[in-house]
Amino acid sequence: VLEHIKDNLVAHPISAGAIFHTPPGTIHRMIADTDLLYIEASTTQLDDVVRLQDDQKRDHGRIDSEHK
Repeated sequence: VLEHIKDNLVAHPISAGAIFHTPPGTIHRMIADTDLLYIEASTTQLDDVVRLQDDQKRDHGRIDSEHK
């Protein structure tokens, strides 16, 4: 499954001050190739988040402070 995802990646370059909307259900990852300040806003629908890869090595991929 992950190979299929990797084979179908699409880059969406964004510039300073840009707003980017990721539709629900979209597999995505943000990667910076320069220094940046990235501010993320999310909905309260946190239980539908599934991390396919977690750089912090959390088993479940959840950020405990976001889930009460």
